[in-house]
Amino acid sequence: MINKTVSTIVSLFMVLTMWTLMPVDVNVEGSESSNTSGQTIWDHEVPFRGIKPLDGIATGEIYTDKPGDETVITSRDGGTYIIYLEDDHWIKEKIWESPGQQLTPAIGDLRTDKTGNEILVVGLSSGSEGEEPGDGTATVLIREGTSWVAERAYTDDELIHGCAIGDIDPTIPGVEAVLTTFNHTAMMIWWDTDHWNSSFMFSDGHNIRKAIIADLIDTNEGNEVICVSKSGNATLAYGTVDNWTWERIYQGESLARVAVGDVDPDPGLEIYLGLDVADGRVIGMKWTGSEWINQTVFTDTDKNRGVWTGDVDPTVPGNELYTFGYSTRLVQVTGSFALGWNSRELFRDVARGHEIRVGDIHPEIPGNEIGIVGYSSNFTVVYPSEWVYDVPFTGTEPIDGIAVGEIYPDRKGSETVITSRDGGTYISYREDGNWKNEKIWESPGQQLTPSIGDLIPEREGNEILVVGLSSGDENSDPGDGTATVLYRDGTSWVPTRAFTDDFLIHGCDIGDLDPNHEGMEAVLTTFNFTAVMIWWEDGEWHNDLIFTDSHNVRKAVIADLIDTHEGNEVICVSKSGNATLAYGTTGNWIVERIYSGIPLARVAVGNVDPDPGLEIYLGGDVATGSVIGLKWTGTEWIDTVVFEDTAKNRGVWTGDVDPDVPGQELYAYGYSTKLTQIIDPFGTGRSSREIYSDTARGHEIRIGDIDPDKGGNEIGIVGYSKRLVVVSLRDEGEPVVPTLTGEGAASLNHGESASIDLMVDGESYMTLEVSEIEGARISLHPESVFIKGSVKLMIEAEHVKEDITEDVTITLHHIGGTVTRTVSISITGDSSEPEVDTTSVSAGEAITWEELVNVTLSEPVTRSSFGSAVGSDKIGLEVEGVVQNVVFTLSEDGSVISVSMTEDVGRGDAILTIGGLMDLAGNEMETFTLDIEIKKEENDDPGSTWLVILIIAVVLIVLIMTFVFLGKKKEDEDDVPDLPSQ
Repeated sequence: MINKTVSTIVSLFMVLTMWTLMPVDVNVEGSESSNTSGQTIWDHEVPFRGIKPLDGIATGEIYTDKPGDETVITSRDGGTYIIYLEDDHWIKEKIWESPGQQLTPAIGDLRTDKTGNEILVVGLSSGSEGEEPGDGTATVLIREGTSWVAERAYTDDELIHGCAIGDIDPTIPGVEAVLTTFNHTAMMIWWDTDHWNSSFMFSDGHNIRKAIIADLIDTNEGNEVICVSKSGNATLAYGTVDNWTWERIYQGESLARVAVGDVDPDPGLEIYLGLDVADGRVIGMKWTGSEWINQTVFTDTDKNRGVWTGDVDPTVPGNELYTFGYSTRLVQVTGSFALGWNSRELFRDVARGHEIRVGDIHPEIPGNEIGIVGYSSNFTVVYPSEWVYDVPFTGTEPIDGIAVGEIYPDRKGSETVITSRDGGTYISYREDGNWKNEKIWESPGQQLTPSIGDLIPEREGNEILVVGLSSGDENSDPGDGTATVLYRDGTSWVPTRAFTDDFLIHGCDIGDLDPNHEGMEAVLTTFNFTAVMIWWEDGEWHNDLIFTDSHNVRKAVIADLIDTHEGNEVICVSKSGNATLAYGTTGNWIVERIYSGIPLARVAVGNVDPDPGLEIYLGGDVATGSVIGLKWTGTEWIDTVVFEDTAKNRGVWTGDVDPDVPGQELYAYGYSTKLTQIIDPFGTGRSSREIYSDTARGHEIRIGDIDPDKGGNEIGIVGYSKRLVVVSLRDEGEPVVPTLTGEGAASLNHGESASIDLMVDGESYMTLEVSEIEGARISLHPESVFIKGSVKLMIEAEHVKEDITEDVTITLHHIGGTVTRTVSISITGDSSEPEVDTTSVSAGEAITWEELVNVTLSEPVTRSSFGSAVGSDKIGLEVEGVVQNVVFTLSEDGSVISVSMTEDVGRGDAILTIGGLMDLAGNEMETFTLDIEIKKEENDDPGSTWLVILIIAVVLIVLIMTFVFLGKKKEDEDDVPDLPSQ
């Protein structure tokens, strides 16, 4: 039994040894990713926290001496508030205490006799919408000096729910307001010299919710009003005080909200309707010049309570559509009626939403921002961050490790190595404006951590060290722990086993640790509770134990931490809670525990603190995701908690990414999904801010010059989102260069069709065109894309004789210029002549003239060559040397010739000739002849004809004699006398 076990182990070792020596050449030329380019990351602030839900919001100019817009909000606490930013602080003014619930505010110059704008607020005289509602009211708030005065402009029997201010009636100076009521009416009000006046516009079958004023129809003078009702009606109205024209332009399910904007790239404004239904759909409406068309542009998970449009996102040209509702989600919608719509969530509130507006709410931030209110009782401002992100790689399994460094010295910037649980080790890099990915190794077991460095001095450039398992994964049937070095041999990557342990090797780092060795060494951290140094010397790998811990050693970093010691040190962290510092030479290591506390998962070294020297940052494997900062004072190590998260830490790293922060910054990432920037970690100015949140929990982070197209460094993060995400600061005025990605080649036979799917990511409306090649018809569908979408390149190969290999160029035209992509097309030509399939006919076969002769060809032939061959007697039938008048037909697909004969055809030995035919590629077939016999039928014999005549004559004679005999017998019966009666 022991011998058998030893034999098995030896066999496995031999297999593993052979595996490590096998070269790997997997997609070394790289594939392009279909990532989105430079997507906006969104920030938010909460300028106002109330005690009751907020119903309404409006943005506009109230205080002319202040920059930007002011925001008006109406709260169920009875207050109408103005919010604005002044001297870096949000100011809140309560300008009116209403006796009843107020639903909607609007801002505009309703009183032409007063300076500046007024605020219109609509709602109830008392009570609330759900409890003892009073009359419907429209109240105008007017500024008198430093005070605000409330003036009743209109009263209704039912709640007034919505309002809008604009120039509706061209015969009235200034602007007017539209009110939408639960009395099922739409009313116009205006200041008429010295009093408020009103005009009935139209009525509906149910509560009218909201209204908006805009110039929707060019053929009509002035603006129009669009109102939405719980009845499901969207009603367009225009005219003057005494003459209103209105039209139901949409009838469907119950409506709650309405917005107007220019989101679609085609000319003119569109209308967007928010539905009061469980899936919170948003319906887009567009005037074609002759009719209104509509389509669903977005579907939510609960009722819609806000749609609005505006130019907020700098990476999207023109306006975007924003929607908000009971789902709590604030969502951006972009696209077009022609090409479809895209949506993505920007922010999730803590309670269901009620209304949304867009404006210059935060004057210190360029452009517009989004304001939302609702049942959270918060007024929240959402705006584009200065941070953006790219997704160079999207995989099928979580990604455990990432390293950034130089692998290809002939390319700008750094390359990124990632290790995926799909077994692949990948290199990702930026080239020609696109992200490219190479799979350089397929590992049989989970690989946790990569590192980049010059481990084999006699080989040019850096190698890649990857540590993990020989088979299985960390949680299921793990094999041995392995350290594998990947080096480049020509265009292939070769794996070589550098170290094997009994347990998982979890972490590694490359650096110059032992000054007695030439070149660099690597430190491995293992679940065998050890830290091991490996190095290449005299053509083989060597190793030395540095220290042993009491639990799994997770990660290591090599750096020059102590000035009084020559060379570098290594700092390792363990699940035991130990942070261990080690330095020395092979067989002579000095080891010191510089921290013992919470279980640790990650470690980084950097110069974040302004004091001289490097600091150490430890990521805690605890629910608070604590990051511990360690700093050498010159006599001792001090530690402090510099950051706490909401879940376990799985990444700390330092780097100079943000130019607004002197020196380096500290970044933390983990199971909370949040990527957080931490500055001044040891000082009094310590602060942290979330700069990005991934779609699933994070696992590791690195910083470097990942995108050479951008200035400075970027942050790379990986984890359970199965993506490599690169987070960076937006360049000032940074253009979004579209990407055009997909397969780079297609092969097909003559006469066949093929297609290639391409992906387009851009910044606006783009058009595409493709070059031509001889021997194929090339086309694209569609030929235009808005922001992003898929495009199909279609190839229809003609029937050609020669093989063709040519490139087609696809050109993508965008605002900033063009992007091109080349696709290689290979067509296999047809060099063979058509032939007769001899299995379809038999030489010497005897047939009758009534039988149809079908001759099958090896491939289709052209109808023109067939017609020419028949007309020139290259196709014919002879019997006993005489040409016969027969009919030849060619099947619809051109592959079968049929021979039809008449009764007049000759009988005897026949020769069928077929020639002069060409296939679709122009290859002419050799003349084919076939000997057959056209035999006589039995009724073709004259003797048989006389026999038939004789038989017929005999039958006639018999019949005649029978009739004569019967007639005679009848006559005899008639001559017998009658017998006497009884």
